[in-house]
This record gives sequence, structure tokens and C-alpha cells, in this order.
Amino acid sequence: STQSNGGSTTYTNMKLLFLCLVVLASTVVASFDPLNPKRIFLLDERHGNFLFRGNLPETDPHTFADTLLKQYLKDAAQHGGHVLPERFALFDISFLTPTGTGDDEETYLKTEISFFSAHPGVGSLISWPMFGDDKPPADFPPDLRSSMAASLDAWQVDQLPRRVAQVFNMLDRKYDVPIVIYFHCLHGQDRTGEFAAAYQMQYLQQSFQTVWSFNKALGMDDEPKIFGLLWFCEYLNSLAYKLQCRLDDLASEPALSVV
Repeated sequence: STQSNGGSTTYTNMKLLFLCLVVLASTVVASFDPLNPKRIFLLDERHGNFLFRGNLPETDPHTFADTLLKQYLKDAAQHGGHVLPERFALFDISFLTPTGTGDDEETYLKTEISFFSAHPGVGSLISWPMFGDDKPPADFPPDLRSSMAASLDAWQVDQLPRRVAQVFNMLDRKYDVPIVIYFHCLHGQDRTGEFAAAYQMQYLQQSFQTVWSFNKALGMDDEPKIFGLLWFCEYLNSLAYKLQCRLDDLASEPALSVV
């Protein structure tokens, strides 16, 4: 059918886009950005489990900042009116995008892998490379845009619908030992901002304008990640959310609230 052919073409184009993004990423030099407490924020707490966003959890390219990270997480939890448990399992979700060519982000990711391999009792590393999207929803006719938004999980490289739900489901249950989820990219602003804002819109009922305003203040300016966020906003509207998925409605919005 016509619809089937159009969808197939769209998905094929998205796969080609993915390959192009990988090639482009290989040309980017990822400057080291050590763990920064000013980049760490508590986003959610459920059943004694905690969700944080931040930047690279390393003090140098070869040292995972285990002790320092725990102290900063404790401080961020306290700032949000919570007490971080003394004992917890740490889930480190890394959005770094190594290209397999020995680039900087590959070095940083290997540091994370080595740490959790050597200290399995601390927790686990989850590697979810993120790239963003090549074009914003506004570049497509309304009917096609709506169709693509509704089927976002079928073609989006970053798999935001599936992965955001996975994080929520991890958080929203009771464990014998509580968990702490810390997700990050390099600087804690673009890839991290894309994922954090998606979670906050879906599960914390925050508007697109609120989360975009906060992330913009943190320095989010990479277009593919902004486009990915816009697509997720449109996806939520396909689920009967009523969000204004535009970048220009910021004037009257309140500041972002964190837990």
C-alpha cells in the first residue's frame, strides 16, 4: 500500500541518517570535562530509588570518580529535600558515542567499563549511545509528521520512547537494596538534556517550554539533540498529551522544578 511504502522509505532514510551521524561523530574531538557538581541534578525519587542527571563521572580520562560521585549525589539529594541511602546499587547510563577509532569518548567509556568490571558490587554500566535526529518535525507535512511521531520508537536512533520507559520502570519498583540511576554524556547538556527533558515531560508532567528553558540555560545547543527532543514531544502528543512542541513559547514559563 501507499502508506506501507512511505513508512518503509522513511525508516530506510532514518537508518541511512544513522550511518551518516556515526561518520560525522568520528570527526568531533570530545574535550574532557571532569565531574562537576554544578551539572548534577536530582530528577526523580520513587520507592527510595533515585534518578540523577549529570556529566562525565571521571576525574581524569582514566579514573572513575566513585567516591566523589557518591558525595555529589548525596549533596544533590539533600538539596532536593531527600536523604540518599548509605547503601545502594548504582546504574551508570552512559550516552557517550565512541566511533571505534580510538577517539576520546571511546577512552572515557573504557574507563567506565573497567571500573564496573573491577567493582561488580557497586552496580552496573548501561551504554546507550545517543545521536539525536537530523531534521525537526516542522520539516515534514502535518500528516506525515503525525504518523512519524506516533511510530517514533520504530525509527528513532536514540529510542527515546523505549529507553525513557525502561528507566521509569527501573525506578518505579521496590528493591531489597535501593538503586540510584545516574545518566550522563560528556558535558551533561545535549544528550543528557535530550533524555532528561523527555523523562520530565512524560513522567513529571512538565511542559516542553519548562524543560527546554532549563536545558538551554545549561548550554543545550546541539541541533540534532534538540530535534530529538522535539520529536519526543510530538510522540507524547500522539499519546494524548497536550504539549506545545515549539522553541519560541518560553516567556511566561516558570523555572524548572526538581525533586
